[in-house]
Amino acid sequence: MKKKKVSITQVAQELEISASTVSRALNDLPGVSEELRSKIKSYAQSIGYLPGTATKNGSTGKQNIIGMILGDIRNPFYADLVFAVQRQLDENGYLLTVFNSRYSEQEELRYMHLAERFNFAGIIQVTVTTERMGEAMRKLSIPVVMVNRMLDSFETDVVLLDNYEAGYIATRHLIERGHSRIGFLLGQQNSSSSGLRFKGFQQAMANYNLTIEESDILQGDLTMGTAYELAKTFIHRQEELPTAMVISNDIAAHGFMSCCLEAGLEIPQMMSVVSFDNIRFSSAGTAPLTTIDAHVDDMGRIAADLMVDRIRRPNKDTDRIVLSPRLVERKSTIPYRETKRWQKPERPKEHS
Repeated sequence: MKKKKVSITQVAQELEISASTVSRALNDLPGVSEELRSKIKSYAQSIGYLPGTATKNGSTGKQNIIGMILGDIRNPFYADLVFAVQRQLDENGYLLTVFNSRYSEQEELRYMHLAERFNFAGIIQVTVTTERMGEAMRKLSIPVVMVNRMLDSFETDVVLLDNYEAGYIATRHLIERGHSRIGFLLGQQNSSSSGLRFKGFQQAMANYNLTIEESDILQGDLTMGTAYELAKTFIHRQEELPTAMVISNDIAAHGFMSCCLEAGLEIPQMMSVVSFDNIRFSSAGTAPLTTIDAHVDDMGRIAADLMVDRIRRPNKDTDRIVLSPRLVERKSTIPYRETKRWQKPERPKEHS
């Protein structure tokens, strides 16, 4: 007689333990005592849990694995996000596999199709930027939850920071401290989060009747290395620099500030800096960052919950959860009246 499919959740409910403990026991993973592992395996076998289905969802036949696609695992914001997502999925009996795309659209498309091919239960997409990606996701047979990104071409469950408001708050903080010439370092050109932060910046400048100098707007890619190189060019080509900068994320801000300090441009004495994310080490260093808290722990937990709920209720209405930004004021900004003018180093004279 054919045995019926039984889910990890059913086993967990009967034994009054967490689904993650059942999953670890059935997959021979550490973190479970041998006595409990034996009890779980015996019970699972007795009720018809099929051999080899420890990572299968009994109701859908999908693997109990969620794929998470992000741009750069070295970014502490993404590392914290992964930690929060994994912790919440673990509590619901799901395993997490992380794909590091290096911000490559081609790689992200490949990982999405791999997740579908190997029968993953769903995908949590963090760094998608293009409408082409939206078209591809719309054709997938597995659910997608997006984190801090939106696409016009793809309607799905989303959790994100109010990035427009975040950009406005960051800029207003500098304006209220007396700064009037303020620059902005963007992320990827197609990044909805960076774009909305820039729009918030533009709105704040307009509301206070301040002019945006085109030469003060830099196009980056959210990485430390690129921000460092942009700063090198920026501070040496300008005769006069803005007294403040808004930078699209903390990791880029650290790259930008590192280059400035090497060139003798002191932060914040000669340039105030505000950024976004509030990653863990932004509170350290000689100029702890004033930044917008993106609530990464809440974002990760909610993304995981949205995914689990979507798997269990595939026909429910889509959810869009918007988190309110919060300014965390530290020591990378000072009032304009206290700002010292930076003197560009003279180039060494060439000897004939």
